Amino acid sequence: MLSIARTLKRDSIIVGILFISQLLNFLQHMIFNPLGPDFTASLHMNIADLGFFTTAYTLFSASIGCLGIFIFDRIDRKKILLMSIAGVSFGTFIGTMAHDFWQMLFIRGLCGAMGGPLSAMVLAVIPDLLPEDRRGRAVGVVMSAFAVSSVVGVPVALQISLKFGWKAPFYVVAMMGLAIFLMMWFFFPAIPAQVSDKKLSPTASIKSISSNPAALISLLSVPTVLAGSYMIIPNFAAFAQFNLHLPRAYLTPLYFYGGIAALLGSQIGGRCCDYFGSFKINVVGTLMLISSFVFCFLRVPPLLSPPIFMSIFMAGLSVRIVSFYTYFTQIPEANYRASFMSAQSVINNLSIGLGAFLASMMLMEDVNKQLIGMDFVAGVAIILSSMTPFLLTRMMAANKT
Repeated sequence: MLSIARTLKRDSIIVGILFISQLLNFLQHMIFNPLGPDFTASLHMNIADLGFFTTAYTLFSASIGCLGIFIFDRIDRKKILLMSIAGVSFGTFIGTMAHDFWQMLFIRGLCGAMGGPLSAMVLAVIPDLLPEDRRGRAVGVVMSAFAVSSVVGVPVALQISLKFGWKAPFYVVAMMGLAIFLMMWFFFPAIPAQVSDKKLSPTASIKSISSNPAALISLLSVPTVLAGSYMIIPNFAAFAQFNLHLPRAYLTPLYFYGGIAALLGSQIGGRCCDYFGSFKINVVGTLMLISSFVFCFLRVPPLLSPPIFMSIFMAGLSVRIVSFYTYFTQIPEANYRASFMSAQSVINNLSIGLGAFLASMMLMEDVNKQLIGMDFVAGVAIILSSMTPFLLTRMMAANKT
């Protein structure tokens, strides 16, 4: 009985550290775009160009992820986590020193280069350290960092920016990163390299992934999970302010409502996956997401008010993420899990970057700073998002054969 209690305590510590590590990663990424209207004047940039920062972030992340496919399974995963946390914290800090668009673009790329491996390793170590009967709940807890960063992080960052300037939230996140680094250093267990044979070909992981039909289909499914949503996310704060004429002070409660919905969606969605299966819950989340796009961007005037849109959008997005990744993490074998997650990170970041880039290319800014073309962007996002449930069924079928 005592050993069981110790095991549960150890597992709780592991999941807790992974959660706050993922929280750091989501925070430094998610606060950036809502703060965009605050710092665009300082950087002398067009507000319609905010999506390019997301593109830079994801392209740098994808580049490091490509390298990780070949080497991450050969390195202690704790070391990769520590390096990534340090890099994210440093990149967030020096973002306050940017003086123009191009400097900030490069700094966001640096944050992406560190954030990508951090996200991949957080998911990779769950099957390494936790038994199968606790992994689903662990994934739900870790992925709820997305919701918590929306509930607490974004609204608090907006308030801090309003009172102390746009740089202040970046200082807070950087200090949080330092604290998490120390916690990881002292309390997280080492995870030895899964590939012990140093003479093994670096392409062995690629061969393992390519020979598994379920792995291939799952990687092809990744772009549909977030790409459509990230055509909307970088631009919604500007759309709400200038198209819907929402006062700047209302952005804080708006993101708070969305965060609460995301938190409920991730927790309820994760538990429902255990009872009803990932596919059915993913369908529900997809329908919620698509309905939010239709009633907010394809109708003039929008049928949904900004708080209702944000609540449905964030809840649907969280349900989709949890239902997809609960099944996704079960596919790779231990000896190439880090490589597989790196490949997932590469494809996901490229897809998000492409989505943000395409949205920026589709959108225009008029003389009143209103964004023109959000209806077309939403239409493309609906097409991408609707593909996820179908591909999830193909992934499940392939994994059973």
